[in-house]
Amino acid sequence: MTTDDLIAQIALDTGLTKAEVQKVITSLSDSIVKAVKNDVRLSLSGLGVFAVAKRPKRGGRNPRTGAPLTI
Repeated sequence: MTTDDLIAQIALDTGLTKAEVQKVITSLSDSIVKAVKNDVRLSLSGLGVFAVAKRPKRGGRNPRTGAPLTI
């Protein structure tokens, strides 16, 4: 399902216009990004948990050139 499909379905279910639904979806997305950027763990029941996962550095390779790099 794409964002446009989601917006169309929510508009159909709620009777709101697609423009109104798009504003809500955009605001929700922006709010989640802002919270995660500020190291806030955001939990939305039925939707998911949004948080930054900190992992140690590890070695890897560039798939195109094979050159080693740190991930």
